Amino acid sequence: MEPGIGDVVLGYFRQPEIVKEVKKLRSGEKLEAGRNLEGGLYQIDGKCLILFSSRFKERLHCYQNQEYVFASGKVAQVVVWWCQEDNREYRIVLPRLTLLKN
Repeated sequence: MEPGIGDVVLGYFRQPEIVKEVKKLRSGEKLEAGRNLEGGLYQIDGKCLILFSSRFKERLHCYQNQEYVFASGKVAQVVVWWCQEDNREYRIVLPRLTLLKN
């Protein structure tokens, strides 16, 4: 499953520490989930990197109700988002998730 730009919290990528971390990322890098996938995705060192939108969390919840569990995550793409509020570009991370039937 590959969440799109509407499935992540774009404003989260405006934070200076996140801007710095995203610059280091490359496609294919492994991402971890915390206690549950709805809490977002983390780098191996434990830094939260991606927060999911409410709409995507609902979608994940539907999969969990069908007994799917998070198996793995990685960086699918790093894309540029134009923030009209700041009149500035930000890099955002779009993940690739693997869910398996439990």
